[in-house]
Formats: sequence, structure tokens, C-alpha cells
Amino acid sequence: MASVMASAGFPALEGRIRLYQKHPSTLPVFEVGPEKPSGNVVFIPGLTDGPLGLSYLHNLSEELQNFTLRDVHTPFRLLMPTLSSSYLGFGVSSLEQDVKEIDALLNSVPMGERKNNPLVLIGHSTGCQDLVRYMRHGANAKYVSGVIFQAPVSDREGMELEHGKEAIAKAREFAESECAAGRGQELMPRSTPGVFNTPITCERYASLSGRMSADDMFSSDLTQDELGDILGHLTGVPCLWVFSGDDEYVPPPVKANYESLARRIAAAADGSPGKGKSVPVIVEGGNHALDNRCTDFVCTVMDFIEQKVLMVDESKYLRTFTSRSRFL
Repeated sequence: MASVMASAGFPALEGRIRLYQKHPSTLPVFEVGPEKPSGNVVFIPGLTDGPLGLSYLHNLSEELQNFTLRDVHTPFRLLMPTLSSSYLGFGVSSLEQDVKEIDALLNSVPMGERKNNPLVLIGHSTGCQDLVRYMRHGANAKYVSGVIFQAPVSDREGMELEHGKEAIAKAREFAESECAAGRGQELMPRSTPGVFNTPITCERYASLSGRMSADDMFSSDLTQDELGDILGHLTGVPCLWVFSGDDEYVPPPVKANYESLARRIAAAADGSPGKGKSVPVIVEGGNHALDNRCTDFVCTVMDFIEQKVLMVDESKYLRTFTSRSRFL
């Protein structure tokens, strides 16, 4: 385990790096906070991101370390793993592989902490898909106290917004034909649209761009029954759904009625409207990464942990909800 200061032109964050997996590949996790915490928060990044990839992680780590509950210092630890899919590795990985690696990470946390202390998962963008999948198949999912989905968007709709439906459909048809021919692990042409010029297998491209594929969980054209099939296993789990009001990857027609989609997704995860375990929020003016609304997001996360995970009396707010986080 090494102590590091993550810097190089960006705000520094002091913590520890250790390995959480050695086989089949060596994977590290960057930890910030006490070695014996009162709780753990795990951050799972989206496409092209990894540890320290989101601006709000600095503020979040500080709030977690300074966390005080009923006048008692109750510091949490933030864990930011590098997955095989992190940064530009997403094209040759899968949700299934991410689930295995998240389990390896949680297996590296002492069993006493997993069983007895709060464990909260935060997913950003495609990391939200990882957590939906993890809560269905993860061996340690039973220990999870709450899940936060930040920017749960449709990769398919984002790709079509940026490159046009026709271009994405053409590339998807090629990917699907290769998969049907048993060549799903072959790479798509480097010019393939919608993947940031990143090497990607035909199988992963078909998943990111297809309807009702493994990665298609939050698209606006999914019916309520389809959303229920995808998210219904989250019933009973405290979930915070944080949508960015000005998300650049969400088509304008969807944003125009974003509140409706947010409510539908939360209701599907709740099993039915009004159970209260899934809380949808829209951060007004926030972009996809919320780097223009860091404080709003961090305050919302801390309130969620206090009120929905630790079950603090909701009439006694320990911090004030920010005006730009609109709870639905």
C-alpha cells in the first residue's frame, strides 16, 4: 500500500493505493479516508472515466471524512477502483466483467465492515448500468445499504444525438451481423461513431447502441413494463436517482419532459409509485458530470446517506438541500 498525492495541474487528493485484484489482471483502488471507517462509499465511473475522473469527488471525499452524526465524528472512506473498463478500456470489457471486479473490490473490504457498516455505491453515467447489474448479480449486493445513480442516461440516445440515428443504426447493424456470425469479440472499425474513437468489440457496440440490450436501461422509449423488468430487483433498496437538468447527452425532446422520465425510472425501481425507497432528483442546470454543480450534488448525497441510509429523522436536516436540487 502506498500513500499518494494525486495532482498534476488539478486539485490534489491525498490517499492510499492498494491492489484489490491480482488475477486475471492487476487492479488497484485509490482510497481516501480512515483505514478503519464508520462506513464505505464506492465510486464506479462511466465511459472514459476512472478514479478522480469527476470534479465532485474531491468535495465528496472531504464531506465523507468530516461526517458528523448526532455530534459524533463518523468518518466514511471513499473507494475509487480502477476497473478493466476504466478510462478507454470500456470497449473491450462488459457489464458482466465490471460486476466481477466490483465483487473483487468488495471482497477486499473486511467482512466486518461489509456486514456491520454502511456501504453505499455511487455510479456515474454508464457506471449506473454497472450498479443496476451488480445489485442483481453481485455476491456482495446483500451488504449494500444504498445506491446513488448520477446521470443515468441512455447511451443509445446519446450516441444518436451526437452522430445521428442513421449513422448509429448502420454501425449497429454491422456489429449485430458480426455477433450473429460468431465474431462478437472482433473489433469494430476505428471510424465507428459514438465511442470517442476508442477500440470497441462488436458485442459491446451492439450493447451500447441497441434497444433492450444489456446496456440499455434508461432510454426514454422503454415502456414501464420494460423498465420494471430492468430495475424491479431494486425494490426495497434505498436509491437516489440524480438527473442533470442540462445533460449534454440527453436529447432536447427528452429533457423537455425529463421529470416524467425521472419519475418513471424511480417508480420502476420502487416496484410501484410512492414506496419511498427510490428518490428522483433533477439538478437544475447541471451538466452530465455535474462539474458545474459539485456542491449541489455532494449536499444531496450527504442528505441521502443521513436520511435514507442511516435513517436520521427526516424532519431534522443536518444540512440544507440546495435550491438547484429539485426533488420530485
